[in-house]
Amino acid sequence: KNTSIYLEDQWTNGKLTLTPGVRYDRYESPEFVSAGKTYDNVVGALAASYEIAPLTQVFASYTQLFNGPDLSQAIFNSDGDKTYVNNDLKAEEGANAEIGIVNTLRDLTVAGDALQLSAKYFETDIENFIEFVRSGGTRVGLDCTTGQSGGACQGAVNSDEDFTIKGVELAADYKVDNFSMGLSY
Repeated sequence: KNTSIYLEDQWTNGKLTLTPGVRYDRYESPEFVSAGKTYDNVVGALAASYEIAPLTQVFASYTQLFNGPDLSQAIFNSDGDKTYVNNDLKAEEGANAEIGIVNTLRDLTVAGDALQLSAKYFETDIENFIEFVRSGGTRVGLDCTTGQSGGACQGAVNSDEDFTIKGVELAADYKVDNFSMGLSY
């Protein structure tokens, strides 16, 4: 059972807009999996944008991340008919930060249309990354009882490494009347 509650507000003062948010996530396993283990956490977020010119804003945001394992990740499967539970699986945690610029061009081809162009840089840090380990053939799987490498089971485990993902995103979104289309890279 996964439950989330999210609350956010938006404050505007002239050219500056602030959007704070808070989220509560709760992941609860069934009783037959890890004796009904529960993962829960409260995370926060803050976004800001500032209008540097008409229809052009710079923005920045920071978001804490939390993702509890779902049912399919908590169970190991062996080559046979047996199923094992990974009692040691931890929730993924981390943070995401981004900065960027967005510009809107209006009335390009017809009255009322809009083309929004945006570019951003982001960095995401993930701790306790949940990865799937496969077994069979030449692949070495997991020990079915300990979750360590060297067995015939396959399933999700927490990575020993923390991950940082860095990147850029470029996007163009066009809207006119009830039609919209977008392209992003």
